[in-house]
Amino acid sequence: MITTNDIYKKIGQKIKVVRGEMGMSQKDLAEKVDFSSSTAISLIESGARNISIDVLQKISELSGKRINYFLSDEEKKSIHKEESRIAMRGKGLNEEQE
Repeated sequence: MITTNDIYKKIGQKIKVVRGEMGMSQKDLAEKVDFSSSTAISLIESGARNISIDVLQKISELSGKRINYFLSDEEKKSIHKEESRIAMRGKGLNEEQE
């Protein structure tokens, strides 16, 4: 069962990835979202601190990513779909035969 804590950890992991893609340090991001310290970003990225929707919106705008990117589990769905395709090929089936 997925807990709220699991969700915040996943959001934090995605924020860390996006921050890296933007070439920003935790301190840089903290300043952009009006935190006085990079510790808040560190805690959010580790899942130890919950993020507010307002801060998530700011990060979304900074990164050009939709909020749904941070909230969804699309990567897992995509991986599962690809694993299913590979398994079907191994059985000699294609997607239409599923």
